[in-house]
Amino acid sequence: MGLALAVSSGRAPAQTFIFTADSLGNGTETALTTPPVIRIPLQSEFIPDPSGPLTGDVLAYIMPFQVTAGDVELMDSSQPSVPLDLIRFLSGGPQSLMIFYSQNNGGVPTPNNPVQVSAPENGETTWDPTSGEVGSPMAPMAGICQYNFITSTPEPGTIALMLVGVGGLALFRKFRR
Repeated sequence: MGLALAVSSGRAPAQTFIFTADSLGNGTETALTTPPVIRIPLQSEFIPDPSGPLTGDVLAYIMPFQVTAGDVELMDSSQPSVPLDLIRFLSGGPQSLMIFYSQNNGGVPTPNNPVQVSAPENGETTWDPTSGEVGSPMAPMAGICQYNFITSTPEPGTIALMLVGVGGLALFRKFRR
């Protein structure tokens, strides 16, 4: 008769988290577990700027765990010296914040020694921080993070104009027959 003994460290295995966020407060958190894949909305709100440089409200996403503080500057790929948006990670307190500063929402403050990432023409930028880099989990067993920042979203007026154009073409074809 044999005896099997399993020892557990009490830690859950590291997971991969994918955070997708835009300048309008549309964010998701996707946890890649084995199985299933879990996708939930990433909580966000407009709050007074906690880092101080802007006088108005800024868009802050509430992170589910503490992350390494710092700035990620999203640069225009066609003009590498032109910043588009700034993502500032703040840690401390009960939870970390990811602040999405955008030219569309009140401006972008001066970054503090930022990591610069090129934003392609399609407007979606991926940032994969390694351990200890800006945005990485502070607890090693929390997992691995990937961030997808969406810097350009279609304006509602653009979509409405496109629908009016398609409707006009449909009416033109109908009356032409």
